Amino acid sequence: MANRNSPAPIDLYRDVWQQTLDNIYDQDSLGDWDSWLHRFDRDIVTVDDALHFSRMMLASTGDHYNKLQTPGQLEDEYVQEMTAPPTVTAWVLPDGYGYMKVRTFNDPKAAERMAQGLHTLDRAHSLIVDLRGNTGGFIEQASLAASLFLATGDTMVHKMRLTGRGYKTRFHRVLRDSIEIRTRYGASSDFEYEYSERLPNLAAGRPVVILVDSVTCSAAEVFPAILVDNKRVHLIGGRTRGKGISQAGFDTLFGYTLRITCGRFFPPSGHFLGDDGQRISNGVVPALYVPDFDGGDDWHAIEAMRYLDRMAA
Repeated sequence: MANRNSPAPIDLYRDVWQQTLDNIYDQDSLGDWDSWLHRFDRDIVTVDDALHFSRMMLASTGDHYNKLQTPGQLEDEYVQEMTAPPTVTAWVLPDGYGYMKVRTFNDPKAAERMAQGLHTLDRAHSLIVDLRGNTGGFIEQASLAASLFLATGDTMVHKMRLTGRGYKTRFHRVLRDSIEIRTRYGASSDFEYEYSERLPNLAAGRPVVILVDSVTCSAAEVFPAILVDNKRVHLIGGRTRGKGISQAGFDTLFGYTLRITCGRFFPPSGHFLGDDGQRISNGVVPALYVPDFDGGDDWHAIEAMRYLDRMAA
């Protein structure tokens, strides 16, 4: 006989329904959400049924980032990241250009690794930061990494859904000796302040070009947007992908994880990057457009060096 206290498959479906309601950023995307709660009460018998109908319900939001993940899928993502190439590689090119490839921000030490990369480029007279193919990761790492290129300045605004309780907005700023984050709840005029250690301005005094393309996404978009808004870098390449939405994971029954779009983030200008083209695509537009690299001569890098030469002239 089944334990009366053990969860039933229908409980998984209802948990997904409730957690989506509580945490999704765009409440308008829910439509008539109440109509989903009991729609499949007679159809859900097994966990597979609950998964099937939960995914159908999530699909109705029109956001493919809202999804249920199995423990196996989470493990596969972890293994892929652990076996991937290094987050950051850096070396000095002929004629003294410093080149740093940032593969991902999906690394809790991405900013620290960028600092290490910049240390290896101490003798470079100018810097090329390559974000082509970088699909993002932790936006907090992108904001922290900006302090490597700024003396002071605003970096990022992150607005997030509070579980069932409206929204909170976090304003990030680089100060001379720290990172300041001001948090506001709802429409309140009051702020909570917190401070953390910043990274040194290792790029100080050197011109910087950042390379982007149509794959550059999310944290890898807001990072150059921050520096462009602070008039610190020159952007070369293709228009970026346009993803200014953030997701979080929530534990559900039977070991599954619900991933929900629960926030939006903005560079200092307030420009919304978009939702990865699902409804809106407002990717970062480079100062100099160069088509995506498809082999042969790397015209992004060539144009970067030409620009840096002009700056030095």
